[in-house]
Amino acid sequence: MAITPQALAEIERKAQGGDARAQYMLSAVLGRAGRKEESRAWLAKAVQAGDLDAQYTTACLLLDGVDGARDLPRAVQMLRETGERGGTAALRTLAVLVALGVECEADAAGGLTLLRRAAAAGDASAATQLQFLEQGSFGKPIPDKRELSRAPNAWHMDGLLRPEECRYLVEAVRPYQHPSFVLDPVTGETLRSTLRTSKTATVHPFQQDLVVHMINQRISDAAGLTLGQGEMLGVLMYEVGEQYRPHFDFLDPTAGASSQFGNAGQRIATLLVALNDDFDGGETYFLSNQLSWRGKTGDSLLFWNVDDAGKPDMTTRHAGNPVTRGTKYLLSKWFREKPVAY
Repeated sequence: MAITPQALAEIERKAQGGDARAQYMLSAVLGRAGRKEESRAWLAKAVQAGDLDAQYTTACLLLDGVDGARDLPRAVQMLRETGERGGTAALRTLAVLVALGVECEADAAGGLTLLRRAAAAGDASAATQLQFLEQGSFGKPIPDKRELSRAPNAWHMDGLLRPEECRYLVEAVRPYQHPSFVLDPVTGETLRSTLRTSKTATVHPFQQDLVVHMINQRISDAAGLTLGQGEMLGVLMYEVGEQYRPHFDFLDPTAGASSQFGNAGQRIATLLVALNDDFDGGETYFLSNQLSWRGKTGDSLLFWNVDDAGKPDMTTRHAGNPVTRGTKYLLSKWFREKPVAY
């Protein structure tokens, strides 16, 4: 919503007079206007004056590495200080970092404690997350794997996630949605391609809430791999006619250190979860043996992209068939040989 010249003048007057809230508001207005340097200067003044939102925003900038190098120790320190002063958004973000083990030992119980503090202080998002964490599938046994194929090595799991968790995930990641990309095998850069016509919401570990973190942990457990080996969680959205043409998920091992292969090694496994089933078409289809998979909401497909020797498995060439009715939502998670450095 546009701000009137009179309202802006009043905010500037208060900011100049040392009003911390006005300083933060002025920073936001200037930022939206593209006046980044001035925006950051007023944000720093609001932080110095003790505005909680300004402190939280600055911590997030440090966490994301915006306008400079990522500074995790300082970001975590600011979040802790802001949380102690009653900043519930800081507590929610800190809950994820503690669960992940950022600047501390990984502590899921400690993250849950921080989330409860935020909920007790009246934070609606924290209360919603707690409801899912306490009633959801987290901590429950992983469903048995049913073998679908040996070439490629593929398994199906019934109900890895509850339908409620699937719906939660679709909504939680919607702000991160963007056109889908493919990976350049040599440079490691992401590119637009007619190979892939869907949209993707890609979530950095520091952007997720505690529910999404626990979903990440559960699908890592289902794959039998560590959380650290997982690339960023992706939620794919396919409208009618959209598809992912035949492709491999493994990386080119000859691409060299400049590619993402040099970061964490080969992409050894793929795990998919059907986030809805009220659509037609959209099957995951393997060309080598005509294996076709389309799970019910919450069902999962796991397949290995490499053979027993760790070499690319050429039988894994697969496609996401075009959707013919409705909208398809699919969780996609790739796993690497070694921990991924973000």
